[in-house]
Amino acid sequence: MKQLLFILSFLSVFAAQAQSKYETNPDYVLWSATRKLQAGDYRMARPHPQGNTPVAGMIMVGFDLRGYDLFSKHLNKKVVNYLQRSGSWIDTTNYEPAFLLTYEQTRFDILEVYARKLRKELKENRRTIVLRGGQTFDDRHEKLMAECNRLIVEYSDDTDSGRLEAKQRQWEAKIQAMLDELAEYAYDR
Repeated sequence: MKQLLFILSFLSVFAAQAQSKYETNPDYVLWSATRKLQAGDYRMARPHPQGNTPVAGMIMVGFDLRGYDLFSKHLNKKVVNYLQRSGSWIDTTNYEPAFLLTYEQTRFDILEVYARKLRKELKENRRTIVLRGGQTFDDRHEKLMAECNRLIVEYSDDTDSGRLEAKQRQWEAKIQAMLDELAEYAYDR
């Protein structure tokens, strides 16, 4: 019995230290409070050079969850906010890259707020999710995603897609306050 406990302890430590598929994939840029998006992160050729969309970031929240993960102390690392480089483009020839990157970073930050809310939801309701199955999680995930999408649209409309500098600064402060409020649910915690 002691040997079995030792082996299980060893495996759980090893598993906790293993990097997720998101951390090891060079096509992904994980959200970071210290590393901001850069023009080089956008690797897809612009599909319609004459179009009026100067930037498109494939920003997503992914999950790497199994049932036992809900009770792990590393639960925050199971929900990941990332940009997929190969699905993202930026027009740096006709537009100011700093402006476009600020807009994209703000969208990325909004999705990090959503990822943190989802991590919080998982932590606070893990027993219900296990007992009632994934439907409880799926319903909450859909509700949070709809909330996130509304916030992105509101941000884009209110700042004219980041063009209104004063409004942009207000939104950055608002989003930072949300991130600070959910700090314990950051990926690296």
